[in-house]
Amino acid sequence: MSQKLKSSTHAFIQKMRVLRYGETTIKAYSKSLEDLFIFCQGTPPAKITYNQVEAFLYKRYLDGVSWSTQNVYINSFNLWQKLAFKQKKRNYDKFRPRKTKTLPKPISKEQIKSGFSQIKNKKHLAICQLLYYCGLRRSEVINVKFTWFNADKTITIFGKGGKERSVPCDIISESLSAYVKEFQPKTYLFNGQKGEKYTASSIYSIVNKYFHCSPHQLRHSFATHLYLAKTDLITIKELLGHEKLETTQIYTKLDIDTKKEAVRVLAAS
Repeated sequence: MSQKLKSSTHAFIQKMRVLRYGETTIKAYSKSLEDLFIFCQGTPPAKITYNQVEAFLYKRYLDGVSWSTQNVYINSFNLWQKLAFKQKKRNYDKFRPRKTKTLPKPISKEQIKSGFSQIKNKKHLAICQLLYYCGLRRSEVINVKFTWFNADKTITIFGKGGKERSVPCDIISESLSAYVKEFQPKTYLFNGQKGEKYTASSIYSIVNKYFHCSPHQLRHSFATHLYLAKTDLITIKELLGHEKLETTQIYTKLDIDTKKEAVRVLAAS
């Protein structure tokens, strides 16, 4: 990539940081812009056309990118146009894919119990407990700081868009204390081997090892099991850090396996 294109990407990153976008968003959006620049190699940023963007998105479609990845591309291109070209900004919403309605696939309480029973490593246990018993996003687990834990056994979490919420962690306070005592974290609660933040791929590997699912599914299971236990949607919304209640309402549309589990629990009680 030419120096001019690198400069454009750097300027985009700088403006997002000034606007206090999260680091995860900055990384995803800047990578999206780099991908477009590489595809349009030789074309100055200001002269990239709608046809080139459409050709790029079609190429990525052929590569098998997901609906959500395509949306990230479009969000990043829209923001880039807004920040870089105030006079003649373009909007790429016409290239958004039709939304596919997929329900989250939770895992059963039996799988949860079995998974936790296998964990011997204190760090692995703390990570999985924060995902399931606190309903944190993977990015929130990565970014959680040691100083965010409060005396009342809650964690102050800064989620999407910097939205702040307080999450109770009293149910896992004992195992968290054991982890802290052994690993003695400094700034971030979880660090990699070189003292840097834990990686998203490492957390995925840990969760998949014990629960055979993704971190996102563990968080979905937390919300689904709360809903099945008759927790009201407002409470679930606040625990998950959702902006809108409509997002939380997806948990009212349970798949057949989850419905069967609910009946089995009823029969066993």
